[in-house]
Amino acid sequence: MNNTEGYSTPNTSEQAQQTGQGPQQAAQPVPSPQPAQVPGPSVPKKKPIWPIGLAVVVVVVIVLLAVMMNPATSPIPGLKDSDGDGYTDDQDDFPNDPTEWKDTDGDGYGDNQDVFPTDPDEWYDSDNDGVGDNTDEFPNDPTEWKDSDGDGYGDNGDEFPHDPSEWRDSDSDGLGDNADFYDSGNGGVQVTVTYFLGDCGNWFGDCDPQFKIEVDINNDGTYDVEKTVSYYNDDELFNPITFKVDIDDDEPAIKFRIRLKDLDGGETIDYNPDPGYTGYSHTDYKPYSYDSWSHQGLGTPSCLLEYSIQAVGM
Repeated sequence: MNNTEGYSTPNTSEQAQQTGQGPQQAAQPVPSPQPAQVPGPSVPKKKPIWPIGLAVVVVVVIVLLAVMMNPATSPIPGLKDSDGDGYTDDQDDFPNDPTEWKDTDGDGYGDNQDVFPTDPDEWYDSDNDGVGDNTDEFPNDPTEWKDSDGDGYGDNGDEFPHDPSEWRDSDSDGLGDNADFYDSGNGGVQVTVTYFLGDCGNWFGDCDPQFKIEVDINNDGTYDVEKTVSYYNDDELFNPITFKVDIDDDEPAIKFRIRLKDLDGGETIDYNPDPGYTGYSHTDYKPYSYDSWSHQGLGTPSCLLEYSIQAVGM
């Protein structure tokens, strides 16, 4: 209500809000009592599973990345290095050998062990002579690698590299040792009467033996040289008679004979055990190693004669 005197009359509703007293509210219905609830067993709350799944995914991704990025296991051609030598498999000629990665000559042997990395026919040199084992005819001899004549002696040491029958010339005479019967210089043969025991059996007394040694130096049937030695009143010879003859060092054979005569009666002294013969001739062959003979004659006059032949230096 308005006061005519200029005062305002407080609103009863506003007063009620300020004093906390308001107009009477309508009566509210009183709720009926509810039966008491007995609490049951508690159910645990389920935890979310997505963090575990995320962790598994992360681990799998990490493992896959590790496998893919590891040169030893990576399936990526540009990354995989099976032998771990620093060369990827697509660039490694030996992807499973950590000591090799390049084979320049394509012979199947890596450059690191291939002694001849640019020669497809060679890869090893056992004797370190610079010639590969496949070519080297003496792979374990550093002084030899070629045998042109196939005689088993390398060309470097073979004095006759193109003659399969010769390889050494001990006396440097130009003749190989196999052809040269005397390898210590110029050679010859020596015929020696080593012993004589006569049985002349005539009234002239003791034998007066004359020895004639004849040599056919090339075995052509002609006796080229001879030596004659005479003794008087000697039935026994103790000092040898020697006859040296110079022959070609490659002479394959010679022939010689010894003839005996009793100067007293001019008779041939027999030293041949075969009836009807009074002498011997012998053909001897290089290398003229020492040969000796001993013969007892059957005739009259007769003797025991011992003689020999051997190679000697001249």
